[in-house]
Amino acid sequence: MRIICLVVVFFALFSVPSASAEVPPKIAFIGPLSGHDGHEGLAAKQAFLLAIKQVSDETGKEIVPVVMDDFADPDQAREAALTVASDSSVMAVVAHYHSVCAFATMDVFSSAKLPVIMWAAAHPGISEKGDPYIFQMVPILDDMVLSLGRLMFDRGLRSIALIGERSAYGRRFLSVMAPYLREIGVDVPLVIETSPMLPSYDHLADRVADVAPDGVAYGGFTHEGAMIKMALDRKGLSLTYGVDSSVGEELFCRYAGPAAEGTLGVLPLSPIYLPGGTDFLKGLYGLFPDAVPANYTALAYDAATVVAWSTYRGQSRGREGVREEISRYSGRGLTGLIGFDYLGRAVARPIGAFVVKGGRWLPLRGDRDG
Repeated sequence: MRIICLVVVFFALFSVPSASAEVPPKIAFIGPLSGHDGHEGLAAKQAFLLAIKQVSDETGKEIVPVVMDDFADPDQAREAALTVASDSSVMAVVAHYHSVCAFATMDVFSSAKLPVIMWAAAHPGISEKGDPYIFQMVPILDDMVLSLGRLMFDRGLRSIALIGERSAYGRRFLSVMAPYLREIGVDVPLVIETSPMLPSYDHLADRVADVAPDGVAYGGFTHEGAMIKMALDRKGLSLTYGVDSSVGEELFCRYAGPAAEGTLGVLPLSPIYLPGGTDFLKGLYGLFPDAVPANYTALAYDAATVVAWSTYRGQSRGREGVREEISRYSGRGLTGLIGFDYLGRAVARPIGAFVVKGGRWLPLRGDRDG
């Protein structure tokens, strides 16, 4: 009887396929697919799906994409994170445009030992504790803020008023920008936190007029950034306006109209300005003919490429194996050489200086006219 039992156990252990062998691995995408920033989420989702398809085609191994809308809302983002974390076949996640959503989900991913790459959430607090399951593909907010401050300084501005949205993101913008500008010799006569979604920002223009700066730098939402610039123009203020990466997108030009002209921004490089951009766009339009790439599309594509290859190489070791593969990933992607430092931050810094000219964001050439 003992021999028979041993044979049965042996057969059960070595003849029955494991669940992981039967079920193709999944990779999840979470981002804003509707509402205020739905265009960014949609473009990132399309890039995500393209990357998954390309890696699956190259390896001959199926990877199942899971796509969820976080509605740009931290509570709904957390629900989405809990949903994907509870599915043991999900090996990794590419998540979040908004930092507030990332903060709401980090503990979910960490507790589930589910590696996540934040494709656009840029607040440095996301990765500053070095959680081994949290990675950031996007250049952190501080890098972009300091670059914007330096750009405005190099353009001759010596008095800059600062406006930031009332959020962790906006407060970080202000707390980094103000001391940096003062350190390099720029007067900061005004620092304002403002609420989003106000019907008018004329009161802010009045406060700016009272201190008469050379320029204004704003960190926050695209729509509010456009409304503030229009309010400054209505006030008749002739000054330089600079915006951070979350504002500097094509929708800003559409919202602000003629008032957008001359606005400076430090932005993630869109695919058309990247060495592999032509091939990427060919693949993207082949899969999604109506695609409209946005500021963070290239970063979402590279994040998805990393998790797809890491899943292919590490899935036999479960989520921990995938995390290990992400942490030691090294390769050239659309945004440059891809790898992560000890905090889980991408080593590449694919950002550039831009100016609005003719209703479009165009790269600065280094001259005064852009």
